[in-house]
Amino acid sequence: MKKKELILSLIKQDMRHNRLFYCLESVGMELDDGHNLNILSIVARSMGIPKHQTSDQWGAIYSSFMEQAQQLPITPQGKEFDKLACQCYEQLDACIKIEKQLLN
Repeated sequence: MKKKELILSLIKQDMRHNRLFYCLESVGMELDDGHNLNILSIVARSMGIPKHQTSDQWGAIYSSFMEQAQQLPITPQGKEFDKLACQCYEQLDACIKIEKQLLN
């Protein structure tokens, strides 16, 4: 599996996981942070961002896509998240490139 495909898979799984949490919370289940998979940090490191150095903008992009995923239905195959995960990756990658240019 190529690096980009792996990152896309991680983003997609995080979207599905967060969507499931949203559904459970909407029916009254209380969930704690112990169920957080912390995929955001894995995605960041996989995209070349050192541990604990994600920018506010990068994190905001990631979070906004997780919020958008809340509106999608859940199916066994999870195909509904493919396009959104790809858009998320592209924006995160663009943010990294812009921030690198600004730092140079």
